[in-house]
This record gives sequence, C-alpha cells and structure tokens, in this order.
Amino acid sequence: MNHQSMLDILILGRVFPKQASVTSKKELQWMPLLGQFMTLSGAVFIDRTNNSSAVKSVATAGQAMKERGTSIWVFPEGTRTLSEHSDMLPFKKGSFHLAVQAGVPITSLVCQNYWRLYHKGTFESGLIKVKVLPPVSTTGLTSASVSELVVRVRTQMLETLHDISGDSAVAAPSVEKPIGAVEPSEHVEEAIGLSPPDVSVPSPDRDETPQPPSPAPRTLAVDTSAPHDSRRNGSDGEPKTESDDGMVLVDRPETPSDVARSS
Repeated sequence: MNHQSMLDILILGRVFPKQASVTSKKELQWMPLLGQFMTLSGAVFIDRTNNSSAVKSVATAGQAMKERGTSIWVFPEGTRTLSEHSDMLPFKKGSFHLAVQAGVPITSLVCQNYWRLYHKGTFESGLIKVKVLPPVSTTGLTSASVSELVVRVRTQMLETLHDISGDSAVAAPSVEKPIGAVEPSEHVEEAIGLSPPDVSVPSPDRDETPQPPSPAPRTLAVDTSAPHDSRRNGSDGEPKTESDDGMVLVDRPETPSDVARSS
C-alpha cells in the first residue's frame, strides 16, 4: 500500500488480513515488549547493515510464506509521502524480490490522498477511499524480472491514486499488462466505516481486448469522524519510518536523544 502518514494505522486496523505479518529492521527485535510481540506475530526482521544477512532473511521469509500460507504487508515506498499533490516515491525492490522468491501474488491497496483531512495543524472528519487492485501473479518470474515488475505495479497504483483522489488531469503513462497478471471477473472492494459516496472509479483497463462489464464496485472507505470540535493540531514530531528496501512497517519510537537533536 502507498504510505502517507501515521493515520494509515486506521486503514491497517480494518483491512489487515488474517495469517499476515510485517517486516522490520532487526534492531526492533530486541526492543522490550514490542520485539517479543513482533517475534510471536511472525514478523520478518531484516539486518540492513549486512547485505548477505538481509538476502538470507528474505529467502527464509519467502520459504516460510509458502510453508505457512502467510502474507507479508509492506509499504514499498519505504517511508511516508503525505503531500498536497497525489504522488508516490520510487518503490524499493526488496518486497518484490520476496514475492518472486515465494512465488506469491502481489495484491496492491491504494489509499486516496487525504491531505484535505489530515496534515500539519489539521485533522478534519471525512471519508478515505481505498481501492484493492487485482492480484498480480509472480509465477515463473525470476530476479531478472523484478525491475520491470516494480515499474508496472507502481504505475498501476499511481494511476489508481490519481483516479480515486480526483486527480484525473494528472495521468501516469499507460503500460502493458503486468507479467503474469491475473484477470479477475471483478475488483475486490468492500465498505469501511460510513456509507461510501455514490461514486465508483473502475480500475484502468490496459488490455485492448473488450472486457465484459463487471458488477458495480463498492468503495472501501475509512471514517475519520472526530468529536464536535474536530480540528486539532497534527503531530509535528511523528517518528520517521526507516527505509530498508521498502519493507519496514513499524516506526522507530522517538527517543529523548532524538528530541534533543531535533531541537
């Protein structure tokens, strides 16, 4: 999923699938309570200081995913990108190598730009739409295919981000059908929170072959409704999400020394 701010935790809390876990930098494994919790939940810890160790961790995680039938949730950008203009940073390749090694499909979730509701000094009530894209198969792919796979998946997500955020004037370049893409009969979507607006935006169709009409999609939305006085100050000092090949989900808690350095 695209990663905008700490507010994404509301979306994760509603759509996080069963039998799924996260990846994180290895340092968090030894943090009291959090480390034990993450270990028990099956988190994949990556040693970013040692390349061979990181590669081994990814290979081990891929094997575990196949044996246990589990999924890994990732933010491929590697850090937050909340901005007034809908965009995403280039994707890190680590999670795509993991998917190819495990031979599991990539299912993308795109959250609309919610700058209008939440940014520094502002926290308004409203709906946040999320669209679940058709899964992209990695069957038969190798590490040589990863670079192209990354570009195609990101282009799909960026086009969808513009669509559901109302940025129709800004369009990403069209691309061919992703390698091994699955063509489902309908998009996977569901409603969250309040009743969604009566607006549906279909996923862009990149195949020139006429497709049969799909059932009207439902919009997945997160309610950020606040009490009567909904305007509050945003967090000026949110902990930064460390980047380690796009596979870090859990933010590093801010320590007193960090506060001193930022001051």
